[in-house]
Amino acid sequence: MYIKFITVLTISVLTVSITSGQSSEVENQSFTDKVYYGGGIGMSFGTVTSVNVHPLVGYKFTPKLSGGVTLTYQYFRREDDFYSYESNSYGGSVFARYRFIEQLYGHVEYSNINYDFYTTTGEQAYRKWVPFLLVGGGYSNRIGRNSVIFLQVLFDVLQNDHSPYENGQPIYSMGVGVGF
Repeated sequence: MYIKFITVLTISVLTVSITSGQSSEVENQSFTDKVYYGGGIGMSFGTVTSVNVHPLVGYKFTPKLSGGVTLTYQYFRREDDFYSYESNSYGGSVFARYRFIEQLYGHVEYSNINYDFYTTTGEQAYRKWVPFLLVGGGYSNRIGRNSVIFLQVLFDVLQNDHSPYENGQPIYSMGVGVGF
């Protein structure tokens, strides 16, 4: 019930901000001034090897509302004396962000990721597209004229049977956004 309430509230806020019109500050900017880039890269090596790449391109519709697209690639390998597993996952998403104040924002994202699924013996059984509707928010802080760092917490409200996120488990992420 709580997650459904957050979803409805976030979509309502985004709807209100879309209908409120654009400010002259954004209208006077060129297309390239409204575009921003960022994403995330993560790596770990050892018994578990993980490589994650998430490039992002966004567009500022108003000073408070932006949206964009991301691509996702995840490589995962685990090898030890008892178990060996390797996986490549990929996909993309579309998102919208609304800034309540300069540092705090709400975030809604629809994502679709293609995962490998394996049998209990470690053989690949099939691949499947898994949808997510991620809802939450974050904190961002400027680290330069066109750069920000951010920390966000999202929740998967669809809870697909194949989702790697368990009921209500928060998804934490951190990254850098750069406008060129």
